[in-house]
Amino acid sequence: MRPLATETPGWLTALRHTVALIVATLAVCVPMMPGLMPWVAAAFLPMTVGYALVVGLPLALIMRARGWAGPLHAMGTGALAGAVPAGLFAMITAGPGGLVFMSAVGFAIGLVAWIAAQLQALPDRLLSGRRTVLAGAATSLLFLVAAMYGTLAGLRMMRGPPDLSCHNVMRDGRRSISPVAGATLDITPVDWPRLRALLAEAGAAANWSVRDLSRSREGFRRVSVSLCREPGTNLNADHLLFDGQRDAIPGVYIGVYQPQGGDSWVQPARMVYRRVSLAWPGKLAFKNSGGQRIDAPDWYCESEADLPTDTLLCPQVAAVPSARLD
Repeated sequence: MRPLATETPGWLTALRHTVALIVATLAVCVPMMPGLMPWVAAAFLPMTVGYALVVGLPLALIMRARGWAGPLHAMGTGALAGAVPAGLFAMITAGPGGLVFMSAVGFAIGLVAWIAAQLQALPDRLLSGRRTVLAGAATSLLFLVAAMYGTLAGLRMMRGPPDLSCHNVMRDGRRSISPVAGATLDITPVDWPRLRALLAEAGAAANWSVRDLSRSREGFRRVSVSLCREPGTNLNADHLLFDGQRDAIPGVYIGVYQPQGGDSWVQPARMVYRRVSLAWPGKLAFKNSGGQRIDAPDWYCESEADLPTDTLLCPQVAAVPSARLD
């Protein structure tokens, strides 16, 4: 396709490039989102689109003003926008692979943006006069609306059907829920497989449903294990660690949720916390709702016939003979 006509108003050119970058960023990045946690995905798209507009749009307009409007120019500009500064930051945090990845994403966005810009310019080839400008603006806006609807449809398909199991503590429609108990286990990712195995074993022994969503992808690692039973008691161990944050706040948060109310959570919570504490002595710390460390609660220190007493966190309670937990 030939370059855009010189009589195209500057505002229409800027609109076309803006829409092209938004469409291209969504088209390239949305397919990369399956598997991301909802809050990560919610922050990922606006940040990426904003970065593409702040960095990519000025570069695209400068390139066009110099007459460099071909597909190779667009792909090169996209790769440059992806490499600097986002790619350099990714290289610092994730190594050379981060730079290559961001450059490749920019390369792909540049190509799709060039195609989108050419499609928006079709009225210039079919019409003349003022109708060209009006049709061009309408075409760009239609592209933008179609991209937004396509993105929403894609995200809806990726999300899948609603989770109505006890693993979803907000399945009743509530927007938030606070844990009835919480503690942090101060371990590194090296111990995550052992923790996952311990929780899976504990859940299976008690005939609870176990869901392990732990994963490791380029850029981050996550441990996420949920134990639950009807009518809704849930114990969830979760921690997300981005590459380059090895010195970030350590610890896997293990929270207990009781959306249905009552105190049926006490015994299973005591069982899980005590197994974890005995497996990693001195590494478990109870937290209040504000995140501050607190003494072990009374319900945790109560003796149970089939569980060793945690004398480290409950020094006031004498140890009682019991079967060993492996």
